[in-house]
Amino acid sequence: STNLHVDGMKTGTTAGAGYNLVASATQGDMRLISVVLGAKTDRIRFNESEKLLTWGFRFFETVTPIKPDATFVTQRVWFGDKPEVNLGAGDAGSVTIPRGQLKNLKASFTLNEPQLTAPLKKGQVVGTIDFQLNGKSIEQRPLMVMENVEEGGFFSRMWDFVLMKLHQWFGSWFS
Repeated sequence: STNLHVDGMKTGTTAGAGYNLVASATQGDMRLISVVLGAKTDRIRFNESEKLLTWGFRFFETVTPIKPDATFVTQRVWFGDKPEVNLGAGDAGSVTIPRGQLKNLKASFTLNEPQLTAPLKKGQVVGTIDFQLNGKSIEQRPLMVMENVEEGGFFSRMWDFVLMKLHQWFGSWFS
């Protein structure tokens, strides 16, 4: 009697805990999990799980604000064979939010280290993308290197060393 695509379920019953159910269902690219604990009867646990999943699919949506392999931000690389590197979320850029709230979704990032230094490998995690909805952090994803950056040549690395020291001493004048 339901249109839910339930693809996983675990039941449990004890005298003390009652009837319990954990269920997983999918709709398109979205997966939801319901947990019902302490139901009075077998039928109630299934009905409540169905209500939870139906409500979730009706009022929430999974969006992909950062497309797979798309650049989220470009950052300076020190001591590399190129001066900048593209960073993104890889295939981890999807989040589930209340329907119609995509316009209120914002994303910011934090690097694990103050500067990126070569060598960097494609797929290497160098920070975190923080998704915020209406000013509240709702999800975090890895910030990944989108392309390999090899170490630069000797003179390039020496020049970057000088620039980095000037940057540390005088701020953004020499970045």
